Amino acid sequence: MKLKLYGLLFIAFFATLTVFDGFFITQEGTVTVVKSMGKADREVEPGFHFKLPFVESTVDLDIRERKSGGKMQVSTSEQMPADAVITANWSIKKGAGLNLFKDYGSLEQFEDKVLEPKLLEAAKQGTAGYTAEEQMTKRDKVTESIRQAFVQKVSYLPIDVSAVQIEDLEFPKDYLASIANKQTQKNNADAEKFVLEKQNLTARQRENTAQAEANSTLMVAKAEAESIELKGKAEAMAIEAKAKALQGNPLIIELEKVKNWNGSYVTTNIGSGATPFVDLREKK
Repeated sequence: MKLKLYGLLFIAFFATLTVFDGFFITQEGTVTVVKSMGKADREVEPGFHFKLPFVESTVDLDIRERKSGGKMQVSTSEQMPADAVITANWSIKKGAGLNLFKDYGSLEQFEDKVLEPKLLEAAKQGTAGYTAEEQMTKRDKVTESIRQAFVQKVSYLPIDVSAVQIEDLEFPKDYLASIANKQTQKNNADAEKFVLEKQNLTARQRENTAQAEANSTLMVAKAEAESIELKGKAEAMAIEAKAKALQGNPLIIELEKVKNWNGSYVTTNIGSGATPFVDLREKK
């Protein structure tokens, strides 16, 4: 009786274990690689799934965006070493989890053995084309050069690269001091240049003002001279026309006399003596 009971309990336990081991749930943001007898067999999407108990096992792969990279040593076009922190954001392509698992075993091994060495190569290649000063002042261009190099190097891998960033960049302290000194000198030179340009601008403004005033005076004088000349020509033409009219018609002369007569007659004063007598009779 006891043996039978133990047997039933064992069967129940085994059945329960079989049921629970035969089902699994894949969470969002991951895919599950199902292995059969240790060999990667298939890839399943998030959801509720069934597998053969004790025969098949599962491995979850995170397909959400990941960040790889870290501190590495790069150099400039002048062969100056620099310590940089460069990272890349990437994710597994849809449906590529099974092949990635077969080729590399896990995401950690993939990052350590493949991805980060490729990122280091791209970082060295991307920074080698720029001087130290350019790497400090043109960070966006340097970052883009690294990104392009990295995307090219991992183009055969089952991943998508979303971004590459330079998080930190350090040069030798003596070089940084020289850059700071150079920048200070440049700022001083720019300040002096600004003052000189301002002085030149003020001088040109005064010159333009003086020239404008001179031009204005000249224009006024020219206008007055032209006005006087026009008046003189008009008066001359009027006198000439009047002279021609007087020459052509004697009555006009008489008319002018009448117009200019003030209403008095000619008077003669010979003195205080006797009144003169003028004989107006016609002599024979």
